[in-house]
Amino acid sequence: NPEDLQSASMQRWLMNSLAVSSLLAESRDLKGQILLEDIPSGQTFLEPILHAIRNKMQIKVTYQRFGKDETTTKVMNPYCVKLYHQRWYLVVHVPASSHQELTTYALDRIIDLEPLAGTHYAIPSDFDAETFFSNYFGIFVEESKPVQRIVIRAYGLQPDYFRTLPLHSSQKELQTVSDVDNPYTDFEYHMAITFDLIGDLISKNSYIEVIEPASLRQEMKEKLMKTLERYNQ
Repeated sequence: NPEDLQSASMQRWLMNSLAVSSLLAESRDLKGQILLEDIPSGQTFLEPILHAIRNKMQIKVTYQRFGKDETTTKVMNPYCVKLYHQRWYLVVHVPASSHQELTTYALDRIIDLEPLAGTHYAIPSDFDAETFFSNYFGIFVEESKPVQRIVIRAYGLQPDYFRTLPLHSSQKELQTVSDVDNPYTDFEYHMAITFDLIGDLISKNSYIEVIEPASLRQEMKEKLMKTLERYNQ
């Protein structure tokens, strides 16, 4: 059913994975000419996490954040996992936490993980993983940040990259101006402005320009100026 595949990212990802796996199996004689991306974080803890989610079983996780020497150990209720930029992430609820918001952990920073046999938890009936991330780019959800209208101007070949791989599901093409020295296309989005979004926009350097909102435009300018300062030292 094509409509179902278009609306269900899990089924679409599985179909693509099966198609690629089958093709690779038939192309073993080309193994030195097919280069794949490594996803090391999925090799150790993904299986027990999925087992815990399937059986609604709590997990005990020992975690070490980047830049920190100490580790922390917490009992968590796993809700979902997400793959982003070659890293697997886990969204959990920590019952003992002082706040009740869901938290995201990177699997490659987990030191130890143990499913707790005999435990059980319930995921709220209104929780939907795709909806949870729908207003955000990347992996970190910041519920305190509002959804805003964002307009990005793309130059050179960048419009084609946006068309073939949209930056966000809310992407809408506004206009293309070709009768100027530096032709461009404007794209509109509706999402929250987060660290992940800013980082991705900066990675596109001179091929994009933030038009709206003014606050994001100013933040981009400040970060680019700091980058320039490093090169001028």
